[in-house]
Amino acid sequence: MLSGLAGKSLPTGDAEPAAAHDATAPAPREEAEAPSSRPAQADAPAPDAFNPFAANPFAPDTGPATTGSLPATPGIPDSAPPAPAPEQNSRLDEGLPPSLLIPPSYVADLPAEGLPAPLRKAAAAGEAAAVYEVATRLAEGRGVPRDVAKAARLFEAAATGGLVPAQYRIASHYEKGIGVARDVGTARMWYEKAAEAGNARAMHNLGVLYAEGITGKPDYETAVKWFSKAAEFGVRDSQFNLAVLLARGLGTERNLVASYTWLSVLARDGDKDAAAKRDELARSLTASELAIGKAAFARWQVKVPVRAANEVPAGGWELSAAAPSPGAQKPPGKVSRL
Repeated sequence: MLSGLAGKSLPTGDAEPAAAHDATAPAPREEAEAPSSRPAQADAPAPDAFNPFAANPFAPDTGPATTGSLPATPGIPDSAPPAPAPEQNSRLDEGLPPSLLIPPSYVADLPAEGLPAPLRKAAAAGEAAAVYEVATRLAEGRGVPRDVAKAARLFEAAATGGLVPAQYRIASHYEKGIGVARDVGTARMWYEKAAEAGNARAMHNLGVLYAEGITGKPDYETAVKWFSKAAEFGVRDSQFNLAVLLARGLGTERNLVASYTWLSVLARDGDKDAAAKRDELARSLTASELAIGKAAFARWQVKVPVRAANEVPAGGWELSAAAPSPGAQKPPGKVSRL
């Protein structure tokens, strides 16, 4: 009825090789991990019945990462109650936390040239946001020679200091082996920290790891958990994956109505393939089920992610270190999004 999962990890902004998720089978493990404490999952269907690693027919997510969980998963109410008030921890206006500091010894390996003086000073002092900015420039080769190994070290220093977007970035480095030895176990650890803190892209990538079988076999129940959260924040690949798993009854009760709802969300955002699959699915629904699915779609609104988990404050790194001239107004600080 529906094609397989969108197995693509969301991009981090680096020029990176193709993710392991794009493969047609789970990538081999790089090192042994402790057995999962989760209950054993049912064996995955035969490949001809369901291929969770088929190419994603939808365009990559290019908008800001955003998520939560569809109230209609696994069941949609027969009536259409008013949409609940947003949870307090899902609001953007929570603001960013005070500056995080990390031991300066962790960031002694800064580029010799190419960094604005204010940025170098802040990074050398261990300001996590500044360290993240330097790591990003090294990963992109922006103003400094590209050095993904050094970028990874600085991302990990900022991640260890508690900067959630840095936890997402270093997880991606470990998952793909960019500047570090590939280690999916460590990638999962950092993705889990970032996802638990509210990073929407980490939620999606963590769901993909579990769907691929990071615990030894596909754990669709845990994948559904994370895809559901990321889908609510507007991560399109997670919305698609969730629609597939709901339609197939993998990791959750089979729910064609909820699958229809998620395909409708994708279709509303201009995805023609999702619109075609939604219409195909609609032919399997009764009139009552179709009405429930349409009502759930009409009520659904994207959640706003926790700001501190998805944004890194930047404090005018390009400004001259000299004091501003009298009467000059200092530009407001900028915020860089993942």
